[in-house]
Amino acid sequence: MDPVRQLYDQLLQQGLYTKSFQEFQGQFATAGAQQQLYDNLHNQNLYTKSLEDFQSQFFTPAQPAPDPVRDDFMNEAVKSMTHQQAEQAWEVTQPKKKEERFIEGGIGDAINSLGGFGDFIDDMYGYVKSGQKIGASQDEVLELHLLRQRS
Repeated sequence: MDPVRQLYDQLLQQGLYTKSFQEFQGQFATAGAQQQLYDNLHNQNLYTKSLEDFQSQFFTPAQPAPDPVRDDFMNEAVKSMTHQQAEQAWEVTQPKKKEERFIEGGIGDAINSLGGFGDFIDDMYGYVKSGQKIGASQDEVLELHLLRQRS
């Protein structure tokens, strides 16, 4: 099972967290929020290891799956160029990833049809949405802190 899911399930069972798993993931996506969660759990003696152990146990991203095509390409490419040049050559051969769009529907289409300016507006909307989500997570962190003080 996913370590983040295990942590979420434990907090949920103990009544220390009440929101959805998706909200949990968003709320504790940053190192600062993870540290606040760790501090609360550590102060309640619910987690006794170090912050580094906590973050590596629950929040370390999974390693990417091996890519045999890329590995073959790199093995051949480094025979005739530097590793950095081979990395750049690999990137050039890959299709561009479609940029995430934050404003959906007809309005999003209209804004994104404005080229670079529309892309800028769409990105700013995404940053605001993300900031609101992170800001909203502070209520849950405060709630954990208050629960700790009551104990």
